[in-house]
Amino acid sequence: MKIYNTNDPFVINWDLNSLCTYNCSYCPSFLHLGNNFIYGKRKRTDEEIINAFKKCDSMSATLKELDYNWGSVGTVRKVLAKYKFIAPVT
Repeated sequence: MKIYNTNDPFVINWDLNSLCTYNCSYCPSFLHLGNNFIYGKRKRTDEEIINAFKKCDSMSATLKELDYNWGSVGTVRKVLAKYKFIAPVT
């Protein structure tokens, strides 16, 4: 392996857990109630995410309020877009 660009590094954060970030119609709902066993965090409900966003009114503060890191921003954005609190995620 050869690294060509050392001026613009990036970090990959990969957490293994039992949380499902998808909501497939064919999956039973109990599969979406997992826990992040590494950090002891649980999956937040849509209502909890929306309430945190209303309280904080910024993505960074919302993630902090939920005790999430930036790796969870996609999930939070999808929920907020679903309920039209932000523009749809493309």
